[in-house]
Order: sequence, then C-alpha cells, then structure tokens
Amino acid sequence: MRVIPEPLRDLYTEMFQRCREQHLPFDFDHECSSAQVYRLLHTNVLPLNHVGDLAFINSIRVERNHGAERPPVDPADIYISAHGIISMCSHCRRSRRQDASGVWDWVPSFLKTREWQISHGVCPVCLSYFHSTFYSTPSTKG
Repeated sequence: MRVIPEPLRDLYTEMFQRCREQHLPFDFDHECSSAQVYRLLHTNVLPLNHVGDLAFINSIRVERNHGAERPPVDPADIYISAHGIISMCSHCRRSRRQDASGVWDWVPSFLKTREWQISHGVCPVCLSYFHSTFYSTPSTKG
C-alpha cells in the first residue's frame, strides 16, 4: 500500500478487503498519463483463495498523445502554495489552483522534471468518474 498516494489508501484498502472477504473480483480504471501521452489503464483484482491472496491484472485501454481536450496551462504561481507545494490529482495528474476556485488544470511541465514538491489529492472529476460505483455500494465493514 505504500506505493498508493495517501488520499487513495483508505479507498483501496477497503476495496481490497471487500475482495478478500467476499471472494469476488472487482475492476477499476485509472489514469497514468505522462506530460506527452494520455494513458487510461484498467485493473482487475481477483481473489485467489480463501487465505486472502489477490491477483492484479493491468491492461491499457487508451494510449495516445494529448490533444485539444487537455491544453497546457502556464504553471505560474497560481498552483504553488505558500509552502512551495503543488497539489496534484493522484489519477489524472491535473494540478489544483491555489485561489480556492476549485479548478484543476493540466500542467505538463509539472510532470517533466522532479524539481517540484508534489502533494497528492483527488480532483472532483476523478472522484466521481473512477470511484462513483464504489461509493454507491454499501460498506461491508462490521
């Protein structure tokens, strides 16, 4: 779980636990884009036995160069907090503006180098798109 960004750990922990307890597979899409290439991946999680082992199968659904749907935005100081940190979505890698507008923009220059201090979050679009099914099902915690 240490490779999963902090804002998503509880979500994935619960999904994996449900898979283990109910012995049912589940699947989800997630974005893993670079500055130049848009990638939408699909992951299947399969319970292997009643001991709790899981198998993860990853596949690429979409891989193409970014287009007009994701125009680059000038990274000026509108994304960097007073502490020098950029908040980036764990899924789509859009960055949140610091002006409290709630706007998340595609800023490819933040992906080209490792000079930035990044804090991860989940933008409202990704939360709704990638996790709406999960959040609409009843919890199995007892």
